[in-house]
Amino acid sequence: MRSKENKRKIISIMVIGSLFPSLVPKTADAVTPTISVTEESYDAASNTVNIRIDSNGVITLPGGVKKTGQATYTAVKNGVYSFEAKVDGQIVHESIHVTKINSEKIRTKNPSVSLNVQYKDELSGIQYMRFKNDTSLSWNPWQTTSTTNGTQSISWNLDTSTEGNKTIYAQFQDKAGNITPGEAYDNVVYDISDQLLTLDMKNTTLEKIHLS
Repeated sequence: MRSKENKRKIISIMVIGSLFPSLVPKTADAVTPTISVTEESYDAASNTVNIRIDSNGVITLPGGVKKTGQATYTAVKNGVYSFEAKVDGQIVHESIHVTKINSEKIRTKNPSVSLNVQYKDELSGIQYMRFKNDTSLSWNPWQTTSTTNGTQSISWNLDTSTEGNKTIYAQFQDKAGNITPGEAYDNVVYDISDQLLTLDMKNTTLEKIHLS
């Protein structure tokens, strides 16, 4: 009797994919940007409002300046101010309406203004006057007045290093050599925004001076 040969069957197994968990880290979920805008304070001296912006991303201020995490913006006029925050390509916006700025103050985007100066001295009369900006520690040279008592228009250049409220001071000296004990002054808001008209100070008068 013929013995039967046991045949070994070979089975091929095809494995698709890996038998082990992937060692490649998963992509983190995108972070949603957040932004909060708060009106912090009104500065009466400069007639401006300080705005604080907090975000978990990159903040874009009006004018295109970018800050990360936190920023402060100074508003020089009333209106709606919009801010942007960006994280992982996502963008959100937040706005605030500023209403506290004194809009009655004279405003100009032209650094050259005209001062309409009134002065009076009942004894010898006014002979000299001088001026300075609020950012200057020294006065400009004395200049002779056009009349001993009256009104005179003076051309003056504002300090343009920053925007905001500008104060111009004046002093007077009479023919007897007396100098005004105090300083006359007036204010104008300097703002380079294209939305503002160019104004001057011809309709304002520096404090009247009287030397006894």
